[in-house]
Amino acid sequence: MRITSYTQLDTYEAQGPYLNIYWDEQAHDPKEGETEPYWTYEMCRAMTLDTYGQLVVKLIRHRYSVDDEFAAINDGGERHEEFLAWRQDAKALANGWHNRETT
Repeated sequence: MRITSYTQLDTYEAQGPYLNIYWDEQAHDPKEGETEPYWTYEMCRAMTLDTYGQLVVKLIRHRYSVDDEFAAINDGGERHEEFLAWRQDAKALANGWHNRETT
């Protein structure tokens, strides 16, 4: 899901038991008639207590259904490379949450 915000967001936002993960930040000039710039992000909702593996799966499923994943793997080529790149990004986002410093 792509969301819009009038403030820059951190990558991770815990709201009670829920975890919002934001990535692919894009800055935009103000819309016509507005004075404030805005940002758009891809967002995935998870749970704060999800394991690393659960987060990776939720992030992958954000972009690829099971059928899409199998198709990308079986088709090979550029489609497979794009899937593998997203899989690595999903792992990095999951690691970022689990390896964050808490105070």
